[in-house]
Amino acid sequence: MVRYNGIAIKIGSLADSCCRLNDGTIVSVVNIAYYTKRNVPVIIGHELMEKQDLFNVPCPSSLFEIYTVHLCSDLLGVQKSSELFL
Repeated sequence: MVRYNGIAIKIGSLADSCCRLNDGTIVSVVNIAYYTKRNVPVIIGHELMEKQDLFNVPCPSSLFEIYTVHLCSDLLGVQKSSELFL
């Protein structure tokens, strides 16, 4: 498990290995590394391509940033950990 700015990410745990980036992208994290050239931690993962509301009553869950996610990208991507939505 890795903690970054109060957020815990647990690799290999379905519930705790997903995070939202500042641009709204949801990523399933498969690893966390340190980019020494820029001195920043980075997350490595697959983008989840499709998100839907978990519930719609009494309001859409997306109002609270709660989704079900599907369709994992085949490509691995790397993002600076500062891009995590806090």
